[in-house]
Amino acid sequence: MQAPSSSPAAQTPESAINTPAYARLRERISSDIVKGVWPLGSRMTLAKLAAYYGVSQNPVREALFQLRGDGVVEIESHHGVTIPDVDADYIANMYDLRGAVERLLNASAARRATPAQAAAIVTAARAYEDAVASTATTATTAVIAANRNFHRAINAAAANPVAVATMESRSTLVDTVRAAVGYGAGRLQEAARQHRAIASAIRRHDADRAGELACAHTETSKRDLLSRFAAMRSATVKPETRTHDSNVPPAHRAGSSARTRSRIR
Repeated sequence: MQAPSSSPAAQTPESAINTPAYARLRERISSDIVKGVWPLGSRMTLAKLAAYYGVSQNPVREALFQLRGDGVVEIESHHGVTIPDVDADYIANMYDLRGAVERLLNASAARRATPAQAAAIVTAARAYEDAVASTATTATTAVIAANRNFHRAINAAAANPVAVATMESRSTLVDTVRAAVGYGAGRLQEAARQHRAIASAIRRHDADRAGELACAHTETSKRDLLSRFAAMRSATVKPETRTHDSNVPPAHRAGSSARTRSRIR
């Protein structure tokens, strides 16, 4: 996907980005990466990003430094900013981490949730079902947003900001792959059923069951995404080069940059 040719500044002027500007810009850049505005493997300059978002370079620089800390971008002196590509190992590792953290968060939510928080989780699970019912499997942005809202409702009840920050900051690249490849047949409906079961366990304050369901949920999500990812990669590799390329790692692997530098051109 090519980088955008026109700026969204007319729709969202700089005055709409309130203080701190870099924090809002960080969320916008992260969201745009998931949407494919800035594709995995693409390279941008500070000036290009500032012009696109209609802001000065200072908040862009601060936003990028934060995103680098989250593993979302790589920064190199005189070479601008790169959105790292990912491979199957990165996806699997992230889901293994997600499974462990979400087991902790779901169990904690089941123990701590107030009636209002439990009701909010049930409502978010229903909203996810509504998004699934109204969304084609290839148009996944709304489903991804509804999924995040469901898990954020759980996270609010879990009251573990350190664990939540770990997951929130490391979800962008995996969500980007999901938005690109979509879901396998029946996966959205399966996830909706899993969300209902998780919400029910939390409402009953069954911490052990909520934790078990979280692990099962992330494991099936991982298998589905890896299957879709492998199919996409297989379709984009030329038959005559597939054998030679199969053991060559991607040029930009997430988290594998040997050096990151603080200067951005």
